[in-house]
Amino acid sequence: MIGVVALLLAGVGGALLVRGSRRGELERRLWEVPAPLMVAGVIVGVGRRVLTAGVLGVDVGAGLTLLFGGPVVAGLPLWALVRGTRLANRRPAGHYRRGQQFEFAPREA
Repeated sequence: MIGVVALLLAGVGGALLVRGSRRGELERRLWEVPAPLMVAGVIVGVGRRVLTAGVLGVDVGAGLTLLFGGPVVAGLPLWALVRGTRLANRRPAGHYRRGQQFEFAPREA
């Protein structure tokens, strides 16, 4: 029952994000934060399915899942955290630190 509720909430949340992105209410750059988390969730789900598969003999898929999936799943949330922090701390256009001057076009004389 909990899995069904979680799946429904994830679907509604994803639909709201897509709708906001299509309407222009959500910047497309902000997808760089939840996308790695969603990919990590898919890898964990598929990996769990592979690890719990009933097989006879050696389960090579389980070893490969742990070998390659573990570091990827550990790195994706870290990537999302760093990217989210950078997006949250970026300055709006036209705001500079004291002493900084950027000129992209020459001033008129």
